Amino acid sequence: EQLAHAVRRTHELQSHIDRQRERIKILNRAELNTYIAEMVLGQLEQSQTLYVTDSERLEAALEKLT
Repeated sequence: EQLAHAVRRTHELQSHIDRQRERIKILNRAELNTYIAEMVLGQLEQSQTLYVTDSERLEAALEKLT
């Protein structure tokens, strides 16, 4: 259950990351400040890294059980 949640969350975060990158492109084209948008992107990427790490840890634990 925890592994499924971590994997699901990783996919959800990837969608958010993709949208945030697109927002940054739009802001850049409009020559607007992207500082806050880039900070949000960094936080999303950091969260995704944590979920990926958690998924890998849980997968390794499950492998030991089988």
